[in-house]
Amino acid sequence: IVTVTAYGAYTFRWTENKGACKSSDDIAVNFYQPPDANAGSGGSECDLDFELGAISGSSAGTGTWTLTSGTGTATFSPNANSPNATVTVSEYGTKVFTWTVTNGPCSNSSNVTVDFYQQPVADAGAGGNNCGLDFYLNAIPSIGTGTWARVSGPGTASFSPDSHNPMAKVTVNDYGTYVFRWTEVNGPCTSTASVTVVFAEQISANAGIGGDECDRDFLLNAVSGPGTGTWSKVGGPGNATFNPNPNQYNATVTVTQSGSYDFAWTEFNSSCTSVDIIRVVFHTAPSINAGPDASVCKGSSIKLQATGSGTFLWSPANLLSNPAISDPVASPVVTTLF
Repeated sequence: IVTVTAYGAYTFRWTENKGACKSSDDIAVNFYQPPDANAGSGGSECDLDFELGAISGSSAGTGTWTLTSGTGTATFSPNANSPNATVTVSEYGTKVFTWTVTNGPCSNSSNVTVDFYQQPVADAGAGGNNCGLDFYLNAIPSIGTGTWARVSGPGTASFSPDSHNPMAKVTVNDYGTYVFRWTEVNGPCTSTASVTVVFAEQISANAGIGGDECDRDFLLNAVSGPGTGTWSKVGGPGNATFNPNPNQYNATVTVTQSGSYDFAWTEFNSSCTSVDIIRVVFHTAPSINAGPDASVCKGSSIKLQATGSGTFLWSPANLLSNPAISDPVASPVVTTLF
C-alpha cells in the first residue's frame, strides 16, 4: 500500500534484480480528493421558485442538482451545476433536491427539502350599507384556511356558524361602521383583504324558515318588509326558479335536482340593504311497492312482499308479525287491506 502526501497523478516503478539482470515496469495512479457535498438549507416558498444554496467544499469537483423526491418536474437556472441555482417546479408540494459533487471516480451527495405552497389571494367580497345588526359576509375563497376578524367598529361582533366560513353571518351589538378582515393562510403564506359594512338602524330582512321537502317544490315564507325584496339561490347542486317571480315574498321555488339549497331574501330600500338566508333540503321520495295482492285460507297466514328503500311501517299493525319490516307475516281474520 502506497501512501502519498498530495493528491495528483503518480508513476510507480517495480524493479526486479537477479545477478547482472534487471527488469522494470511502471504503473500510473491518480489520487483524487474525496468531494464534500453540502446542499445547504431548505425551507418553504410561497410560489414555484426557490433559490438553492449549496456550500462548495474545499475539494475540486463538479456539483449537480437533481430532483429526487416529489411530484412534477424541476428546472434549474442558470443550470443544474450552479450551487445557487434557482429551481422552478411544475407543481406545489414537498420536494427533495440532491446536490451531488463528483471528482473523477469519487462522488458525494447531500439532500435538501423544500415545501412549495400556493400563495392565497384573499378577496373579502363586497360590503355596503346594511339594514339591521346582521350581515352575510361574502368572501371568495382561494386556497388555505380563511378567518374573519373584526378590525374596527363601535361594538362587538360574532360570526355564525364560525369565523372560518367565507359566507358567515356577522352579528354586531351596536349600529355604526365596521371593518372586517378576511385572512387566508396556506402554510407560511398569508393574504388579507378587508370590507366595510355600515349597520343602519332599520328593519332587517326576514326570510322566514326553511325546512325539508319530499319533492322539488317549496313554498317560501319571507316576511315582507318596507323595501323591495328579491329571492335568489346562493348554494345548491341544481338550478332554481321562483314562481310567480323572485320578488314575491311567498314564491314557490322549484329546483332541478335534490339536495341542500340556501336561498337568500334580499330587501332594498333607499338607504340600506339587508339579506337573510334559509336552508331547504329537498329529499328524494323513497320508492315503494306494497307487493302483489294475495289470497289466503281463513285461519292461515301469508308473508307480505313489499319492496322499497328507507324504513317501513305496515298497518293495521296488530295483524302482522312485525309491522316495521318489508315482509312481515300477516294473519287476517277477514278480508283486509294492508
